[in-house]
Amino acid sequence: GKCQGVACGAAQAQVQFDGLANEEDQRLMLLGARRAAEIARATGSSMGSADKGMSEVEQFSSDAEALEYLRRECRHVGHAVGTCAMGASDTSVVDGELKVRGIEGLRIADASVMPTLISADPHGTVVAIAHTAADLMKGKRGMYYRNQYGLPPVPETQEAGLRS
Repeated sequence: GKCQGVACGAAQAQVQFDGLANEEDQRLMLLGARRAAEIARATGSSMGSADKGMSEVEQFSSDAEALEYLRRECRHVGHAVGTCAMGASDTSVVDGELKVRGIEGLRIADASVMPTLISADPHGTVVAIAHTAADLMKGKRGMYYRNQYGLPPVPETQEAGLRS
């Protein structure tokens, strides 16, 4: 995917998922759709509303036609986690204060900052991330701020005491 409109000062960023823009994604989507239809047919099981779509993919005479169908009919479901993963390294999209590296004034406060999907529904975690973002924007670093070792900062008075 890509994000447009931020660097040029637009009021709102436009996020384009482009889920089938890459050849490997296209290959895997076609393979997955065809395999799902094959399994459903072989086992006599139903995929619910996906039945029609999976069987449709098998009826196209070319991969290009099948991909065009998938682009038109597929929808994102699930949680977009890790697409803007937060971390301490320079390769992480978002830093520990939810700021997008390299773009002044932009923070991200949703499931995309979580490096990996948690084992439960992420709603509560996303709410906590949003509350943290609100506190950070108000200048409240407190319990959220951690140094590179994952420890809270030492108050200046303690640092001064250690030096003497």
